Amino acid sequence: MANSRDSTEHVNKKPRIDRESFDTMVIVKVGPDKTVFRMHKRIICNVSPFFKVAFEGKFREAQDQILELPDENVDMFKYFQLWVYTDNIIAKDETVKDVTGMLLADLYIFGEMCGIPDLQNAAIDVLIDKYEFHQQITTLILHKIYGNTPETTPLRRLMVDFVACIDGGLPDWFANSRDQYPTDFLIDLAVALSKLKCGTKTVIMDFRASRFDYHVKPPVSLPVSEAAASKQR
Repeated sequence: MANSRDSTEHVNKKPRIDRESFDTMVIVKVGPDKTVFRMHKRIICNVSPFFKVAFEGKFREAQDQILELPDENVDMFKYFQLWVYTDNIIAKDETVKDVTGMLLADLYIFGEMCGIPDLQNAAIDVLIDKYEFHQQITTLILHKIYGNTPETTPLRRLMVDFVACIDGGLPDWFANSRDQYPTDFLIDLAVALSKLKCGTKTVIMDFRASRFDYHVKPPVSLPVSEAAASKQR
């Protein structure tokens, strides 16, 4: 299996580091135990409008230069920090096997909350590397995705296409666990299978080659409101 670093190196090539990037540090406290992460202010603000408003806006966080994210996962944020500085979710000494599907889903959802489409696309690429080779998609991941993303998110479509195209729609284990799936997922899967049967949808044979179809398309300018940054206050 190819290292996911190869398939994600195309994402987020917008420069975010310059000579002034390393002068000021900010603190992000993550999770209920308030695990401390120190990051360079200019870099993290260049990455995300959420952090830009938090650290450069009119909230207390801008004065203290400390932001608390009590509901976020510490392990997820470690991978986010790695991505911010390296453009890669996977470290040099890791493979996709070392990153769980749940953590990748958390990264995608975090990217959506913080307005970071490049992070979402990086997570999509690693998910494709991980699940294209017939790894079973758990109901826990599906509940995480369907419970925290809008109906139109490409990540939902990717999960549906994995099951419809790779597993043939209804794998052997489905009959014993169908009541455990999110209802919206089952509806989306039924629609996808119907389209495949009618010929209005094509079976995807190579998800890596089709990965751009699941990428989030960044808007010309991301809408930023201070109300959005206050969600975690």
